Amino acid sequence: MRVFRIHKTFHIDAIKLGFIDASKIPSVALITSMMSYGSLVRESGLDFGFAIISTALMWALPGQIALVELHTAGATLLAAVFAIAMANARFFPMTATMVPLFIKGVEKKRWLYPLSHFITFNSWLWVVRRFPEFEETQRVWYFLAFGCICYISGLIGTALGYFISQFLPPSLMLGLVYLVVVYFIVMLADIRNSRALVSVICGAIACPVFHFVSADWGILLAGLVGGTVSFFIINKYKKLGIN
Repeated sequence: MRVFRIHKTFHIDAIKLGFIDASKIPSVALITSMMSYGSLVRESGLDFGFAIISTALMWALPGQIALVELHTAGATLLAAVFAIAMANARFFPMTATMVPLFIKGVEKKRWLYPLSHFITFNSWLWVVRRFPEFEETQRVWYFLAFGCICYISGLIGTALGYFISQFLPPSLMLGLVYLVVVYFIVMLADIRNSRALVSVICGAIACPVFHFVSADWGILLAGLVGGTVSFFIINKYKKLGIN
């Protein structure tokens, strides 16, 4: 495997490659999905500032959608905070697994806080695959470049969706959010780790089942039950010496 050895000061190759990779499918997927969010904000009677600021500060589409829906429904602040925290809880394991991969390139640890803001499922899927090609001290530059392009793409998508939603059918605009789901499925389909694949399959089976049980709690129940089942399956195969 080719390993990039980049000048300690400039990191040009890592930054350039991060820009190039993010400018392909990841940015297109983000722009289209965030267009649906911008449309949702406008249809909910909220202003453009709300759309941009919520994207800039939250940077998590499920949590942002929950915020808009709860706000328009007149939910209390406590209920909104709890719902958004639950929707964004997935970032804890992603951050815990991703930060150690580039931490050696961060001289001042306080920079880990703003850097963590760029961690999304999109960057987690893509960047972790690229990291083995770089020295550990250079990975942060690739991640930062990749994250900045994705972040800007999300803001552009939000703005586009907000302003062009009045010219397109609402069903079309809101349907764009599923394009990023299809993109994630395609990325996950390339998984070669059998343990990770077990988790994906368990989740894929559990989600539609629990959606029919409860549309409100289906995803949470699917994650809890599907994750628990996959945990026991993986442990069983580990004891048998099967990877």
